[in-house]
Amino acid sequence: MTQPTSPAPRPRDLRASSASRSANAERFTTPLLLPGQSGVLALLNASAAPPLRMTIRRRRLEFLPGKPSAMLVYEVDRHGAALINPVLVIRQGETFAADVTNHLDEATNIHWHGLSVDWQMDGHPLQAIALGATSSYLFPVLDRSVTYWYHPHTHLRTAWQVYHGLAGFFLVGHLAIEDG
Repeated sequence: MTQPTSPAPRPRDLRASSASRSANAERFTTPLLLPGQSGVLALLNASAAPPLRMTIRRRRLEFLPGKPSAMLVYEVDRHGAALINPVLVIRQGETFAADVTNHLDEATNIHWHGLSVDWQMDGHPLQAIALGATSSYLFPVLDRSVTYWYHPHTHLRTAWQVYHGLAGFFLVGHLAIEDG
């Protein structure tokens, strides 16, 4: 026996009147966070020769004025500016190199999500970086041009560390950005 079906809901008209769009624009005062040359999600040329020196640490960041947030971050110092959870941009076929030092009060590491790397470079939970220790990552980027991401892969702590901020983008392409 066939079940009766109800008609599909009609789509709502999501177009707002020009008056309501204007009123909404005036109420929206928080700028949209976009990748730039410094700060959070800064674009970083990862094709450049010496290894990146990345530190994993706790930081207080203010995304909303007057409301600092405690976070775990990947930080790279570039020309005196702190790049937080940088967007790593690399050309396909280049070699990625980074020395990563852990300043958290717990073990962590970095997993290169989606990238085809040797298991010893892929942030396996058995390869955690202890407090104060440094681990070196070195691998050819042979994957196709696409957006990947990096995050910890620590035993029983992955979700907690990612939730508290440890994550970034890894962009593979045919062109790299200028190192600013």
